[in-house]
Amino acid sequence: MEVKFYESDDLLGLEKKVNDAIKNAKSHEVNNIVFSYHQPTETANELYIVMIVFEC
Repeated sequence: MEVKFYESDDLLGLEKKVNDAIKNAKSHEVNNIVFSYHQPTETANELYIVMIVFEC
């Protein structure tokens, strides 16, 4: 099992990263995808995080 994290404050940019990761996963099957959104605060921008679990 392999776990990879991708994060961005740009949702479209994150979508491209995730799609590329899934396309380029050589002989790996995607087992699980977890999406998380963190709202902006006074000191931080919004943040999107995706965790992909690949089954080797």
